[in-house]
Amino acid sequence: MHVPSAFCVVDPALREVAVAYKDVPLPSRAEVGAVLDDLPSLRERASVAPVDVTHVVDLSMRFACLAYRRNCQNARNVLLLRDAADGAGGLPYGVELQFRGSLGAHAVVYLMCLRPGQLSAVLSFKGSTLSSPGAPLLSDWVHNLRFMLPWHSKSVEVGAQLAEGSEAHVHPGWHEYLHELLESFRLYRLAALPQGLASAWGLPDGIDLWGLLCSEHCERVLVVGHSLGGALASMTATLMGSSISKQIARPPDGREIALDEEEDALNLPPRVEAELAGEGVPAPSPLPSPLEWEVLGVAGDESAVLPEGEAVARDGRDDAAALATDIGARGPSSWRERARREDGPDGYQFGDLTRSLLELTKKGRTPGERSANDEGAGSSRSGFEAAAGGGRRLPMLVTFGCPIVGDSGFVQSQNRHVDFCGGLRVFNEKDPVPSTGFGGMSFAAARVGRASKHHGGVPIALNNDALTAANPYSNHLRYCLTSYELCRTLCRDQPALRVRYVLPGLHYIPDENNTHIAPSPTISITTN
Repeated sequence: MHVPSAFCVVDPALREVAVAYKDVPLPSRAEVGAVLDDLPSLRERASVAPVDVTHVVDLSMRFACLAYRRNCQNARNVLLLRDAADGAGGLPYGVELQFRGSLGAHAVVYLMCLRPGQLSAVLSFKGSTLSSPGAPLLSDWVHNLRFMLPWHSKSVEVGAQLAEGSEAHVHPGWHEYLHELLESFRLYRLAALPQGLASAWGLPDGIDLWGLLCSEHCERVLVVGHSLGGALASMTATLMGSSISKQIARPPDGREIALDEEEDALNLPPRVEAELAGEGVPAPSPLPSPLEWEVLGVAGDESAVLPEGEAVARDGRDDAAALATDIGARGPSSWRERARREDGPDGYQFGDLTRSLLELTKKGRTPGERSANDEGAGSSRSGFEAAAGGGRRLPMLVTFGCPIVGDSGFVQSQNRHVDFCGGLRVFNEKDPVPSTGFGGMSFAAARVGRASKHHGGVPIALNNDALTAANPYSNHLRYCLTSYELCRTLCRDQPALRVRYVLPGLHYIPDENNTHIAPSPTISITTN
């Protein structure tokens, strides 16, 4: 069985340019739309062979830089985003919202209407700096080092609970940082957006930012961050995906399939959306990877592999209901026996819809039963309806130099509730930061056995030059990537560039003006 994997292209033959965080331009609406549209295809291809995600990582790095750059003293101002297609008096295609908590955490949110009726969002979290506008001095590092001060937190021995009732535990300092940002998201009512954008985008009255991000009104969400920002991004994407996964699925026959947050969450990939919509699927799904088996909690259970449901792909919703009815009536064991009898010419295939329904009955529950932990019973839109109709997907996560966020429970939750099997985890070889974090500085956490040495998501290792890699400080703050888009803005005579993105360290100077984004200077090209 194949483990999903991805890679980035760094072409040594290209000319190299250095681009500081404060010179990174805002990616265009066209580029953001193209990258987000390509994510489902990447996921499908990654299940077969390693896939090139250079364009996704490059776009995400620029948004991660913008979290550092767009950090103004007056953080609550709304910046309207326009391009040439909007015209001087046209409706803006999006907005930039800056959020800063009283403790010092900072995030930038971009809401973009990429096409009529399609609202997407990018959340970018700032990493650690010595100072930040409007924040206490060294506030980032006070929270980074929370595990070194066990007397400062009663929760140090087990970490902070990610959410009430969750078995996942995370770094308490970062959890506190994130909590105040999420409260700011919940307090921000989108009706306050200027020029009637909330109405133009068809948003419900009274909806807040967090509610939007977790609803079907926001079709795609990309969450990014570097270092500390990567930890905040990981927790945010996991919480957001968990909220989406907890929706109760309603098959067409009206019966309910209740889902537990941590055990039976329904993760519907594009293939299932096509099945439920009645669209043909051109190629069979591969067998699940060992990581997927581990996430599902059925590692080594070959009897759980069922044949591909060709009728589901052909007849859509009716067969989805029939599948649920049959499993509920006959039980999972009969379906396993049926799988052994109905081996087709392609052999056993892994049907995602079948997997979800079978997984629901693994613990003796039928599709019509509900557990005591089910929430969201009043949801007006089920997971099946969202997949087949609105195209709602789990959030995508891309982090850079991210430390260890939480324990194994958090890793499992991240891999389950974040797109692309937990997102993309980009890091430089020999960077020490990804080896620290939750439990990494706490004897108390290690003593109770909750310290995790693992990350969620799909790893992507990059390499700096020998001189940069020899210095842990610079190795954590510089990332070398091939960019096919940055040259369009800053160096039009080059089809592609090898860009070395430079993030802030001891010296941090963000934008002072949040009423506009100043044009980026033309970059100089050095000859290798």
